[in-house]
Amino acid sequence: MLRAAETALLTIGSLCMAVFAGAELRAWRFARSEDARLRPLLQQADVLPTGRARAAALPGRAFGRLEFPARRYSALVAEGVDDDTLRLAVGHLPGTAFPGEGGNVALAGHRDSFFRVLKDVGTDEEVRFRTPDGVYSYRIESRSVLEPSRVDVVEPRSDAPLLTLVTCYPFGYIGSAPLRYVVRARQQQPYSR
Repeated sequence: MLRAAETALLTIGSLCMAVFAGAELRAWRFARSEDARLRPLLQQADVLPTGRARAAALPGRAFGRLEFPARRYSALVAEGVDDDTLRLAVGHLPGTAFPGEGGNVALAGHRDSFFRVLKDVGTDEEVRFRTPDGVYSYRIESRSVLEPSRVDVVEPRSDAPLLTLVTCYPFGYIGSAPLRYVVRARQQQPYSR
């Protein structure tokens, strides 16, 4: 009986490791291929017409890179916030603004992967959003913990160019976390193309 239990636990553990390794391999492949596809567009941003970020934002495809210079961290940004997209990149909430358009650019990410960095960011820290339209610099103005029902923080706004980053909270929670951690940043002028 004990031998059967050991075998069952070893099999379950091996399956869990295989699933995790498969997910990590898929994310690595996505990052590698999308980074190679995106790199030339980002390097030519100063000679290309604007509006290319929106045109490149196809579901499940990367169209930019979010950078936290003080932390030496960056992550690809893809269109959509479905589970599949958020396993591979930071997701842009459809219907919200793109950098350079004015309004609220809303991004979501998992707290235990791409947005783990948010737990350590401070106010007045710079965040850059690199797209085929240029490099947009934002300064973090606030961090807050909110109920998931507070969807107003990601609604489009026309009064100021904002960047809103949303992840689950608390960071160390096991399972589906009950709250949302929201980082709000304001675009700095001028941006570089």
